[in-house]
Amino acid sequence: MGLIDVTDVSYTYRNGPRALDCVNLSIAPGERVALMGPNGAGKSTLFQMFNGLLEPDQGQVIVDGLPVVRAHFPAVRRKVGMVFQDSDDQLFNATVYREVAYGLSNMGMPPDELDATVKWALDVVDMPDFLDKTPFNLSGGEKKRIALASVLAMKPQILVLDEPTNALDPLGSTKLLALLNKLNRELGITMIFATHDVDIVPYLADRVLLMEHGALRLNGTPAEVFRNPELLHRLSLRRPYVAQLAELLMQDGLLPPGDPPLSVEQARDMFGQLLCRRAGCEDG
Repeated sequence: MGLIDVTDVSYTYRNGPRALDCVNLSIAPGERVALMGPNGAGKSTLFQMFNGLLEPDQGQVIVDGLPVVRAHFPAVRRKVGMVFQDSDDQLFNATVYREVAYGLSNMGMPPDELDATVKWALDVVDMPDFLDKTPFNLSGGEKKRIALASVLAMKPQILVLDEPTNALDPLGSTKLLALLNKLNRELGITMIFATHDVDIVPYLADRVLLMEHGALRLNGTPAEVFRNPELLHRLSLRRPYVAQLAELLMQDGLLPPGDPPLSVEQARDMFGQLLCRRAGCEDG
């Protein structure tokens, strides 16, 4: 049994389309899982099954041994923290302190413990000096971190993120990816995220799920998934730019054939090994 188990789950919106079609999925503790596919593939619907915002028409979702049914909603929602695509949909309090403290206050946490937890969450996202600031005047990247801090304050086991780098500039995206990987590595938080940004996937995912018309079409490592250009094209996706560049170099005979690198670090290692081999031949 995984930390999240989805068994034969289907869902149809009232007077609308069939959003999920017999989905089966298991996610282990500590995994980093990317969910990808075109708009309308069922990604957001599946996410809402994880904490009971939607309940399946058939099948079952289990989180850490608890069926996601009404009787277990409070416990499940403490385990599963959701970070929305648009931070403005998540921030509604007058100050950062009140925003991060909101869920804890509703739980009746004692004031001293509440203060310590709010400060801890803001320290984790590297925003300790923002307690008295107004969330609505912050930059997009700052809002994203405050939204994340408000979820982390609840000490979830699982983070579910919808388009985590949406509306962030390149530096903001890089910082957020580093933070999310730190949370996974140091706190053991399981991460599940939906994205159309294929270039972040090699940096943030151990496993990739491709969805289409409410069904899972492919489940594998980033390397396995990005070996399927025809399926990616059908799902309005592409390979990372690093892989596309490496493939062009392979076609020109400048790189040996094989699986292309997916990240800058993998490309650096490949080029470094190639240069070392060529230098050795010249020295010999």
